[in-house]
Amino acid sequence: MERDEFGRSMIEMLGVLAIVGILSIGAISGFQKAMFKYKLQKTTEEYNMLFQDVLKYHKEFIALSSQIAPLLHDMGLVPATWRQGGGLIYDRLNNKINPFIRSHKYVNFDIHLKADDTSIFVCEAIYRDVFMQFSDTLFNVSISRRDSEDVSSGGEYTRYGNLYCNGITKKCVKDMTLSDIRNSCSVCAENDNYCVIFINL
Repeated sequence: MERDEFGRSMIEMLGVLAIVGILSIGAISGFQKAMFKYKLQKTTEEYNMLFQDVLKYHKEFIALSSQIAPLLHDMGLVPATWRQGGGLIYDRLNNKINPFIRSHKYVNFDIHLKADDTSIFVCEAIYRDVFMQFSDTLFNVSISRRDSEDVSSGGEYTRYGNLYCNGITKKCVKDMTLSDIRNSCSVCAENDNYCVIFINL
């Protein structure tokens, strides 16, 4: 005599729930990675726009001798997704940027990258997709590891723009390979606190 089955056993239901849970975790992880890549691409595009706009007013900026974050904001040069406060700017990824005039020659941006598992990827993208695009107009770019008291703790790498490099004692930004970029940005991966990228336009 056959017994009619109505529904599923508890074990079968738990198995289905476990499979759904595993698939959900994979989907969430994939979504987070995709969102990070999207934000990173947008961030590098925004850095490019900011630097292009700053170069348009370069002569006017270097005549100043103070912090310029409020001026950048008032001029509408800070991207809409960034925020400004206390003489600093924060990009889409919440990295702190300190813009100022150096020696009445350069518009300097100190980009403080957060210390987390994404900082090396942010660093590589900024070098690859931003600095290399400005190799004709920048003076130099360097990176340094910083401790909790904002003191350099080593690992500084400096590259120069096309007009200032000689390929030997002053290596060129334009000659950087992906391996060079990864090597420069490795100071961010080794950092317990943060790393700072310095760019002089």
